[in-house]
Amino acid sequence: FFLFVAFVCLALQGLLNRRVPACQLILALCFVMLASSSFVRNLGISKYCTAVTTAFWSARMASSSCNGAISNPKVKSKVELHNHLDGAIRWRTLHDIAKKRGMKIGSEEPSEIRKYCMYHEEDEHSLKRFLDTFYYFLPIIRGDPDALERIAYEFCQDQAEQGCLYTETRFAPHSLASAIPWNDMVEHEFSTDAQREAYEKLPKMTADDVVGAICRGLKRGMGEFGVIVRSLLVCMTHRPDLSMEIVDLAHKHRSDGVVGIDLAGWEDALPMEVHKPAFDRAKELGIHRTVHAGETGNAGHVQKAIDVLHAERIGHGY
Repeated sequence: FFLFVAFVCLALQGLLNRRVPACQLILALCFVMLASSSFVRNLGISKYCTAVTTAFWSARMASSSCNGAISNPKVKSKVELHNHLDGAIRWRTLHDIAKKRGMKIGSEEPSEIRKYCMYHEEDEHSLKRFLDTFYYFLPIIRGDPDALERIAYEFCQDQAEQGCLYTETRFAPHSLASAIPWNDMVEHEFSTDAQREAYEKLPKMTADDVVGAICRGLKRGMGEFGVIVRSLLVCMTHRPDLSMEIVDLAHKHRSDGVVGIDLAGWEDALPMEVHKPAFDRAKELGIHRTVHAGETGNAGHVQKAIDVLHAERIGHGY
């Protein structure tokens, strides 16, 4: 009995000094002593004290787990719904792939790729200038199934390291395929003869092949790193002729983790209405729809995305 009273006093002293974890431990010991005492057993309430002790200790452990989840960045608790897979590639991976494919990228140092792939403060402030950076590194990975699977796998690892439990990432299958003739691709000042030669030597990889390779990488990464990653297939604003195929691919690969379609690119390239047939079809099939709108245009673009393309989610919107 005296030990019990002493422990209660220690617990009260701990509360006054704001030593909450220590108090909880002491109080738990108090209940253990109380439950095992002959006085409590004689009263017939020993089982109730034991139950209180168990409940108290369980709550303490649950509280500790929650606090650990908040303070430990390796514990996955975040959600990311807007990510572009083809814009989330490691510098070293780009460098390795370029070397394997015999592409000269200007430097032996992987970090040098940043100069071409990053948007700098002194650059022209426009979405077009930002999107131009993609034309430097997309030819490095385009049409290479092993590279695409690797990128998807590494993406899962990076998301796990950042504490992301659930992610939705998007990519444009046609911009990563090699079945499209080089001359039909959007050329840019970054495009080189070496990139073109490497591209033309590749086996013809279709948009369907691209989706398959990326889904394989995501599946492997999810299994190894304990994250959930779903994908959306992107219709390109300047290629409405390919949008219906995107819908078909999203429908085909539903069981592979494809959960919807998107419309992305230079917002003023063509009127949004040219993509309406594809988005109508997606709605009929129950495929989720998100649209980049209001990123460079006005609020009317957002309204059109909702009314014309049946958008359930808006990318950017401002």
